[in-house]
Amino acid sequence: MTLPRTANRRPLSDRICDVVCVAAALWTLCCHLVVALGGSLHHLLGITGVVALGAMAIVWRARRSHREATDKQGLSAAPEHASAPISLAASSRLRLAGIVVGVCTLVVYAISRDAIALWVGAVAALALGAIALLTQSRQAAPMEPPVRGRRRELALWALAFGCVVLTLICHRQDWDDSFYVNVAVAAADHPDRPILAHDTLHGVAGLAIYLPLYRVHSYEVFNGAVSYLTGIPAIYCFHWISAGAAALLVPLGLARLFRLLTPRHWLWAVAAVLIVLVAAGDVYRWYGNYAFVRMWCGKSIFLSVFMPLAYAYGMSFGRAPTAKCWLMLAAVQIASVGCTSSAIWAAPVAAILGVASAIRLDRQTVQRVGIAALSSAYVVILGLAFKGEMAAFVPPTAALSEPGMGLSVALTKVLGDGPLAICALAAVLLTWTLYRTGPARRFAIVVPLIALVALMNPFLETDVARHIVGSTFWRIMWALPIPILLGLALIAPLQLQPAQRARVPARVITSIAVVLFALLVPRQSTLSRENGNLLATPHAKVRWGAYYKWATDLHDSAPPNSYVVAPWLVSLWLPTIHDQVYPLLARCDHYFQPLLATRGSEDLDSRRFMHDVVTSSHDLHAVYRQDRIGPIANRFREGLDDYQVDAVCVSTDATHFDEVRRALVSSGFELRKARRQVETWVRVDPSGLQVAATDAAQRD
Repeated sequence: MTLPRTANRRPLSDRICDVVCVAAALWTLCCHLVVALGGSLHHLLGITGVVALGAMAIVWRARRSHREATDKQGLSAAPEHASAPISLAASSRLRLAGIVVGVCTLVVYAISRDAIALWVGAVAALALGAIALLTQSRQAAPMEPPVRGRRRELALWALAFGCVVLTLICHRQDWDDSFYVNVAVAAADHPDRPILAHDTLHGVAGLAIYLPLYRVHSYEVFNGAVSYLTGIPAIYCFHWISAGAAALLVPLGLARLFRLLTPRHWLWAVAAVLIVLVAAGDVYRWYGNYAFVRMWCGKSIFLSVFMPLAYAYGMSFGRAPTAKCWLMLAAVQIASVGCTSSAIWAAPVAAILGVASAIRLDRQTVQRVGIAALSSAYVVILGLAFKGEMAAFVPPTAALSEPGMGLSVALTKVLGDGPLAICALAAVLLTWTLYRTGPARRFAIVVPLIALVALMNPFLETDVARHIVGSTFWRIMWALPIPILLGLALIAPLQLQPAQRARVPARVITSIAVVLFALLVPRQSTLSRENGNLLATPHAKVRWGAYYKWATDLHDSAPPNSYVVAPWLVSLWLPTIHDQVYPLLARCDHYFQPLLATRGSEDLDSRRFMHDVVTSSHDLHAVYRQDRIGPIANRFREGLDDYQVDAVCVSTDATHFDEVRRALVSSGFELRKARRQVETWVRVDPSGLQVAATDAAQRD
């Protein structure tokens, strides 16, 4: 029997996710090609237009042939398989043993904070689940298709638009904007220059980009293209357009996954995960702090949108290894790499774990896994291509000399040391025990077990850091989909009480569980002021707006393409403003590696000194040796001439404020704007103006 086409058609939310993944993947591929050839934004827009037209033609021609296969896949599902029947009593004993081992492991970790003991206990608890999974009955029991309905879809879209509003009114600044927004600014301001080819922060000719691996990014260039085509400042393209679009996709991507994991209660699961992401903001690197409060960042889009989709497409391929599923699995990984270079390892991991959690165990298992692994080929080749270049920039992993040290640090940095950490780990260890059968149970066993054994093994930390993750070893936690597991755990009552008469009580229990988690477990919400967030009408996401205003004042006062000196919290925002002026250093703790490698430590120290003088409330003679800098005013005056600085913003609270003022007056500067906390000075000496104009013309 064939159902009407309208009944077979997948939800709009699923189709939007597919379109976004394919479009982002094509943009990323075009961007990689243009960057490799030394092309400009103009070249990228032209190539992308041609590729987009070709892709639409291919999709249009293939649509009818794919529709029948897609409809068949959506209405039928593979049965769960295992190796031999097992009695209900034996299955219950394994679940009970898993609960006992998991709870004991949590108690031991809560008391001792021993990462190795936690790892051993977690592997043991999940191994019991794997045994139960492998010995489960082979009786053919087709998977349920996801429950559909107009009200459910409307509720999903209501959640999605609610996430958009929440994202736009959240204001939690991210200092990494200094670099990432600058990439878009440089592309929009100079669409005829090579993109991602060199440093655009400091205005030094021939200076390399901060890290070579950032050349795989395409998300920042996309925002630059939007800014160039629309005339909207790049920072608003990030903070409004991209952030809003990504926030809309978060519930849609989760729905794509949970329709496979919990087909009857997928909407509940989506809502539960959203509450987890919003309610918990205890730790800076916790998953929720990579969600709506930082939704314009590439890493946030990867973790909150593309990671769930990678699991979903992996599961779809594991169930039905069709060409379309394989292409979607490859597309989501390529799109992920365009958002963050960390996806070079994390996206293939998510894809393969998704496949492993759904693939049937038979004679063709190895072949299917091999075909699935080929979907990661492009991403893996990218990683290998940049491995040699990154060796000079990634510090040695001496901190991982003792087994378990890296895992312990990662757990603390991502989960913290409070109730949230225990609840998150409980979800990893025990979620599978809350499900008797079904894809959610298998996902909750297979994904964390493989991640723990293969990537988070405390005895392999050095190798994993050296060959896979790099210096930011704490990101190994991204291999664990903890918010998804927490969502599955919170809605477990709905799965445990499927009878018609028990549905209302089960929903009440689930609602109470979610509310209790939100109220009792996190120490603070992601939306709280303690988390650095401010709820206000949409504007640029600069929490301390005065610094951005001072940066704008300095930018407007300085000649185009000139060098400037400003307090650190002003300097970091200068690169985000179009028609750039260049700080001697954009940030005091980042982005100076190319300067150090090219110009040496003495030049770097001199640049730091210039910014410290106009910033610091401490006596710099205690920081810089007197025999190296001499009198502060003289050394600052020399720096103004050496770097041909044309404008200066100085904090009135700076310890050496009076000395800076004397140096500025004697160097031909005049006070252009005075505020209560800062003063803006501009060079007006005729000879200085002539030199500045000549240098600006040469730099331009």
